[in-house]
Amino acid sequence: MKNLVALVGFMLLYQLIQNLANLSLFSAQLANVNPGIITTIWSTNPLFSAIADAIFFKQTLKYFHYVGMFALIACGILISLRDIIYTQEAQPGAAPALPQILPAWVAVMSGIILTMCFTANQILCKHFKKEKQFDLNHLSYFTFGLSSMFLLVIAVVVWTNGSTQAFNPSSFLWGTLGSIINFVGKLCVQNAAANGPLGPAMAIVSTTSIFLIAVEVLFYNQILVLTDWIAIVLGLFGIFELIFPQVFEKL
Repeated sequence: MKNLVALVGFMLLYQLIQNLANLSLFSAQLANVNPGIITTIWSTNPLFSAIADAIFFKQTLKYFHYVGMFALIACGILISLRDIIYTQEAQPGAAPALPQILPAWVAVMSGIILTMCFTANQILCKHFKKEKQFDLNHLSYFTFGLSSMFLLVIAVVVWTNGSTQAFNPSSFLWGTLGSIINFVGKLCVQNAAANGPLGPAMAIVSTTSIFLIAVEVLFYNQILVLTDWIAIVLGLFGIFELIFPQVFEKL
């Protein structure tokens, strides 16, 4: 019974994270806070994860772990603050700024709470693997599969009860494909978190920012600025240091 309660709690935490991510960005819009501030807060997740890992599992890190981890955190911060560092003039005819509805601290706190939830999620993965001897693959199938079915039922109910937005098969298929890719990614993240030091594992996950830059350059003709290049160098250095630690152990 305790295991079932733990599994349901893990599933609810996963759903909370998904909703908090959207809520954080939406609250930033209502508070007229640059979304880069919120994503910068998110990028500190590896630091919180490393601290929690040391507290709950007595995980120790070597100096090159810290160097690689902070390099990747700096990479995420530089990318997140791009729009703040390089402020662009408002274009003629652009939509006026929305009135501030929420105080700025609400948006900031939502970002901090989400970061804490990220950390709690990975700590639970490690706990289930090390203390409860759970198979993380089965845990993932249960958590993500049941969550997806729950959301699908809600979507079907909304569509069949006079929703103003008609059902779009193309969007549904693309959304399903995205969910499958997300599931594979989450499965890899949970295994990395459960089987190794949590901070460096989460730092490597944060390199998604580099891949997003590559997509913007290739498909949207994004011009890289100085901070982008610095972030890419820091990110690649951090990845190399954490994936090939034997190179730095000899230093």
